[in-house]
Amino acid sequence: MRKVAVVTGAAAGIGRKIAVEMAKEGYLVYANARNEEKLKETLKLGEEYGMRPLIFDVRDAAQGKAKPLPLIGSVITLLK
Repeated sequence: MRKVAVVTGAAAGIGRKIAVEMAKEGYLVYANARNEEKLKETLKLGEEYGMRPLIFDVRDAAQGKAKPLPLIGSVITLLK
């Protein structure tokens, strides 16, 4: 079973780097960000590894509850 990681703040900076590197290492990465436009560059870098978007503001509990993770199995790693 493939390891699953959710990386928040993946639109730029260290979050982007972590998301891309984990995808390269074989994780199924759900790249999280508030802004879909900003996340597109990260997704381009990780698309060959199967990276997937997860767009919502993790600071807003209501958004989080409305966006269930589309995962099979369980999250192994959650990074902020």
